[in-house]
Amino acid sequence: MNEWGIPDWRDETQYHSLKRGVSFNRWRWEFNRRRPEIREAFLDIEENDRRFFGEDDFRYRDRAPRGTPGHYVYVSCSPDVHEFLGYHWRLPDPSVSNHPEELLEPFPINYSQIYSSPMDFTSTLDALEPYLRKLDEEEVEHLERRYRHTVPMEVGQYRAVISFDLKKSVSELLREAEHFLKFVQKYEVGETPPTKRKQPMKWLAYLRTLDAREVGASWSEIAAIHPNTAQTPQTARDIWKAANALRNNF
Repeated sequence: MNEWGIPDWRDETQYHSLKRGVSFNRWRWEFNRRRPEIREAFLDIEENDRRFFGEDDFRYRDRAPRGTPGHYVYVSCSPDVHEFLGYHWRLPDPSVSNHPEELLEPFPINYSQIYSSPMDFTSTLDALEPYLRKLDEEEVEHLERRYRHTVPMEVGQYRAVISFDLKKSVSELLREAEHFLKFVQKYEVGETPPTKRKQPMKWLAYLRTLDAREVGASWSEIAAIHPNTAQTPQTARDIWKAANALRNNF
């Protein structure tokens, strides 16, 4: 293991814990914690928090130590930071793989701005107001500030409606909607229904490829760990490109 808790890519057995029973959020975390910008953000936030609050502050006393499951840093209340990191309130320690599941659950972007209380998303009054009567500019701005780009509305038992800001890209809108719906499912239904999407076995090979390249392995060395390919330097490069693309946009 290196300083970021990354396995030795030459030893396939070190990746066996990811072969079965791994949640989608944990797969997402394994790719996220290998992103240089996430690691840098974690170190910056950790240093700033310790300098501002002090190590004796309750924010540090009440959580697991650095480098152990459950350790995290507090994320700034900034929409831009949340969108960049993909986590609201807490950013898990990237040097740890086996964090508790609840720490790996991503929240909707701008979560704290969308909901002023846990039950806001089940209220229809504010969401429907623009359609029921004419509002002045100040009222419209208030609703937009409160709900931002996602307006949840209760339309029946176990049903929800989301409005979209069409000035955003479709991929960004779908990502926000997915985060929101997962949260509502867990709150209303009590659990998130299992996804039908299978966990591709190549994700494990992707992680190993990223780890190998991070420590300077050659393309020929990386090619050798992919037996079902042509095992050439070019195939190794192609696999790394696919792995890197997934790492940056899981």
